[in-house]
Amino acid sequence: MSVGLLATVSCAEQSPRRVDAVEMDRIKNERDECFARNTRLLDDGTSDAKTVGEAVSAACRSFTINLIRAGQFTDQRYAQLLLNDADQQATQFVLVCISRMACLHPRNAPDFARPEYGFHLRDDAEWNTLHRAAGFAEVSSQINRF
Repeated sequence: MSVGLLATVSCAEQSPRRVDAVEMDRIKNERDECFARNTRLLDDGTSDAKTVGEAVSAACRSFTINLIRAGQFTDQRYAQLLLNDADQQATQFVLVCISRMACLHPRNAPDFARPEYGFHLRDDAEWNTLHRAAGFAEVSSQINRF
């Protein structure tokens, strides 16, 4: 007597299926715009970057959910990785997106504002140029007069 065995193999870890890259890029760009917009709204200048980043990520959560749906990520582990990654990316926006500064204009600087004391006297246009060259997406300078 002969017995046949039929074995089936199932892979529990499935890779996500690829979807339209143009659509994914569109959603990512919209989310990045949301990150930038909400960084400006939610960064109080005193909270740590991680806390603000998590708040920004939460405010833009619908875009991350849309990425998960568009990517057809059916495994919850992949979805959770994308959610965690969104928090980290939003925190990066907080760290590098915006520069706020108060400047002493060279013409109106008090006597103590000298380079040997660590003061860099530049007009606001020069500060803006330097910060944009450093990669800041938004720069806001304010000239203080004494």
